Amino acid sequence: MATAKTNKIDIFYDSDGTRPAINSISVSENTINSNKYLSGVRFYSLNDIFDISLSSNNIYDNTYSQNQVFIDLHQFAADNQIINNNSPGVTGPSSPPAIGDNFSYSSTFTISQSDKMASDAIVEAYGIDPIGSGPSTQSPSGNYLICTYGNKSTDLEELFLDENYRLPNSNYNSIITNLTGQWNSANLLTNGNSQVWIGKLVYPDIDYTSGYHPSQTANYSSFSGDQVYLRAFKSTTPHTNIILELDGWNVSEWPYNNIEIEIKLPTQTGWLRGDVAFNSADFTGADGDGCYVANRSSGNQFYFTFGTFSTANSGYEIVIRIKYKNNLNLKEITQIRALNW
Repeated sequence: MATAKTNKIDIFYDSDGTRPAINSISVSENTINSNKYLSGVRFYSLNDIFDISLSSNNIYDNTYSQNQVFIDLHQFAADNQIINNNSPGVTGPSSPPAIGDNFSYSSTFTISQSDKMASDAIVEAYGIDPIGSGPSTQSPSGNYLICTYGNKSTDLEELFLDENYRLPNSNYNSIITNLTGQWNSANLLTNGNSQVWIGKLVYPDIDYTSGYHPSQTANYSSFSGDQVYLRAFKSTTPHTNIILELDGWNVSEWPYNNIEIEIKLPTQTGWLRGDVAFNSADFTGADGDGCYVANRSSGNQFYFTFGTFSTANSGYEIVIRIKYKNNLNLKEITQIRALNW
């Protein structure tokens, strides 16, 4: 019988059966370099800096890997970190580490990733040994608000990630010259204005001055009654109707008791009611005339008609006004798109 030999390997018996674990993680604000606001609420954004610290007392019981700790920073829109005993900011382990050495890490990280958002960002970390990853530990909730989006909305699409196309509440009887730059997101909302909140339109009712980071001055907890949002949509060709895709709403449930939507062609019509059915027999384009066409609507795509009126005479634009009448079982909108323009 033939004989064969394997490669020689060294085997070490690890008598400690526990997995490497992180005792605690803390995160705190270091420096705010950004100036990101939505509806008067401040957010952390690109180039803001945070302090981070964590510790472990069993990273080196009894074996360890070259990479000893993984830190997940994606919720803070920052690059993840892999650290070991030689990493800057690490204290505790000998060189090389000895069994039983403690592990502490204190450093900073910087928000660097665009197009990210979080309403309660946390950090997660876990130890690593030759077997794999140990249990994960999370930083405490601090309502850290993150938004690294720039201006994403367009003439035909509203993503509720910025307020570049938002308009002040007005009659808009004249054609609007500039559709953008009419709203200052750093200004606190006044009662009567709905809130843009990283990816959706909401009814403002939160006191951000307590328990939120960064430090806030916005307190909307006493808001009541109707809250409105306005913006314009503009095409390069004339239209007598529009299909609005309203994510978060559905025509099978329309109209909602606590929401109104109105559409206006500046210089041409009054505020047409998008929650009232169109009736050609009595449609004159006056305030309150219905413009919703149910049999041409489906799913989250709402068909609205302007009758015989055309955007050719309104600067190729319409203004929409969304009114949240209360915050009871509210159907929030996450996106609006003009599909047939």
